[in-house]
Amino acid sequence: QLQAEAPDRYREPLSPADRQAIEQAVIAKWYTVAPLADERYLFTGLQHARHTAPAVQLRFKPRSSNPPPDGFVRLALWLNDRPFGQIKVADNVYHVIDLPSAAIDDSGRLELRLANLPPLENQAASPSSVSFTPGEGLEVLYPVGRFGPNLARGLIMLWVRLAFLAMLGLAAGAMLDFQVACLLSLLIYAAAAASGFIYESLQSYVTLPNAGSAATTWDKALLLPSRFVSQLLSGEIWIAVKILIQAIGQGFMALVPALSEHNPVPLLADGRAVAWSAVATAAVKIGLLWSTACALVGWLAFRARELAHVTI
Repeated sequence: QLQAEAPDRYREPLSPADRQAIEQAVIAKWYTVAPLADERYLFTGLQHARHTAPAVQLRFKPRSSNPPPDGFVRLALWLNDRPFGQIKVADNVYHVIDLPSAAIDDSGRLELRLANLPPLENQAASPSSVSFTPGEGLEVLYPVGRFGPNLARGLIMLWVRLAFLAMLGLAAGAMLDFQVACLLSLLIYAAAAASGFIYESLQSYVTLPNAGSAATTWDKALLLPSRFVSQLLSGEIWIAVKILIQAIGQGFMALVPALSEHNPVPLLADGRAVAWSAVATAAVKIGLLWSTACALVGWLAFRARELAHVTI
């Protein structure tokens, strides 16, 4: 497609934006069922659900390319090639239906086959494809524990984040005035909490040819000065300024912990399980490494200060 639409760019290295666009297009195609066609989706790792839960839940959100005349989407389901029946659900709305755990095979696999039926039983007019949002538009859920222990694990992760904030405040207060220490602590914590969004925004802030998939982080960092100079020499002042802003932002984010990767609030709000592995990872990365680094910086700064002695 790129060769047909832009032959001058076909043999050039793909930029990160091009790679992301291609990846999103391929994944969207996987999650799309063509009109009057069917697709298969395989769920694995359901051994525990097969033996402990009487049923598993299929959570899905069908979205038609053309709104159905009556506002409903009609699908036919097969579980491991066994007919389950037809369902009629509202378009672009989340739905949850129960699937029997007996449909899961001995290896914990459940193959779901979805067929896109015509919008009306007696009419095949206005056929449209049905798509699902990647990652959350088509899921199989089953219970793995109780609410109380799950909430406790989420609170532990929040306490770890608060411990980092407390240690950051102590380190800032050891070497800065009260107002500046508060401002610095809030700046770092806000950037850490929104690190995922900020990092993604910086990646797409300026698009330039990449250094290749085999390039290391050091090689990519060395390319920034040459790109900056080349844009200045070519007269692209604004792009050169954007490269500088991107480099400064990425350098700052490298010194900030990624708290957005250790946020249990969305899981707790949606009733999802907070795994012990996630708690341990947050405890090691945030509670041990980053908090210890802040404590070390504060200790070195406070150790170098001179204490005043009051004389009368």
